[in-house]
Amino acid sequence: MGAFLRWVGTAFGVLVMIGVVFGFLMDAGVVPSDRVLSGSDIPQDQFEVLLSEGIVEQGEVIELFYSEGLISVREGGSLLTDRRVIAYEEGFIYEVRNEDISSVEMTQQGDSLNYSVYTVMGEDEENWVDLWLPHEYGDGERFANAVKAKIR
Repeated sequence: MGAFLRWVGTAFGVLVMIGVVFGFLMDAGVVPSDRVLSGSDIPQDQFEVLLSEGIVEQGEVIELFYSEGLISVREGGSLLTDRRVIAYEEGFIYEVRNEDISSVEMTQQGDSLNYSVYTVMGEDEENWVDLWLPHEYGDGERFANAVKAKIR
């Protein structure tokens, strides 16, 4: 029984250390945050990735940003800029221009383990984007309300 408890204790200790290290990396901006960030809070190296990947354009101002990525912002995310609402995943960028937004609706309620999904509709039925946003802390709702504020 003593050897079993040592293995369990060791495994638990390793998991706790991994969690602590990952938390430090998140706080340092090395890995993406699990929160919706305002544009001014995005670490510079993550902003540069968004720019170099063509997700945002030069001169575009990011208002809100959420990365679905565990290791890199390249993996996917949602942005609200001064020009567009953007959802992206590796190799694909979906957008609705701010002046074209006609509605924002929650299409899937999230919880602590699942994203809330908000559908942003453009004036044209074929122009829409799904935003996968965190439910915790009201971040998804804050993001959706900021998008709704863009409706003319």
